[in-house]
Amino acid sequence: MTNQGYMLRMIWQRLGRGKTMVWVCLNVVFMDIYLSPVRDFASMVGIKARPFFLPFLLSDIYYLSVFMLSVLYFYSDVPFWGRRQMYIMVRMGRRKWNAFNCMYILFGGFLIWFLAFVISVIVMGTQWGFGSDWGKIIGTFAMTDAGIQTQQLVDIPYGTLISYEPIHFMLLSWLLSGLVISVVGMFMYCVSLFMGKICSAIAGSVLVILPGIAEYLFGTPLNYVSPVSWMRIGIFQSGRIMRMPSERYMICVLIGLLVAMIIICDWKIRRKDLCWREED
Repeated sequence: MTNQGYMLRMIWQRLGRGKTMVWVCLNVVFMDIYLSPVRDFASMVGIKARPFFLPFLLSDIYYLSVFMLSVLYFYSDVPFWGRRQMYIMVRMGRRKWNAFNCMYILFGGFLIWFLAFVISVIVMGTQWGFGSDWGKIIGTFAMTDAGIQTQQLVDIPYGTLISYEPIHFMLLSWLLSGLVISVVGMFMYCVSLFMGKICSAIAGSVLVILPGIAEYLFGTPLNYVSPVSWMRIGIFQSGRIMRMPSERYMICVLIGLLVAMIIICDWKIRRKDLCWREED
């Protein structure tokens, strides 16, 4: 089998492991808590909701924190030391094996957002309908106090609706969130190569709590150095945050961080004494 064949097979093996199923179940339960009031409201008024809620969910500091903790769990097997990996590394070579790990982390980052979007559609059941506009449900929550009256957990600022077209909004969320999740996973992988799994988990946790610190303590200055905060595009135009980096700044910084960490991981893997362990 070619190296490319091994890469594809290993990607599917990793995605099909128990941790992925646990991640899906955790997100189904937590997302249902947030979206069940929306589902009930849509059923009550007899209007289908548009499936554009995920970026607004990720803009909620509490939802974002739990979601990113599930991301840490998803990447908790870095640096992928397992005896079954030994044969793959010997066949592929260290640098190609490391490149595969980096590609897996990048692929996983964008896949996680997509899976979360699919979960949001499934959780809404029959109370959703596709369209190119925001729809009456989202518009009602943004322009009236219906969200407060029906105890909605999703905050939808009106400024966001007038600043973004729905498709552009979703694509921007997918791009920024995919890059941010990839940065978190790559950061954990990079740290694990130098200091081990426990330190990588701690380092990832620090990134996860930065948005909360920016929200309640230091405010705007920390938003420029807190990548996870950049997933909160639902409140960029809400007036709640006085100043955020531009979209170009965020994308360039995230890509730059990924490139830098890939280079560092490549340098380290060529010099590291490997210590294999039994896989969980």
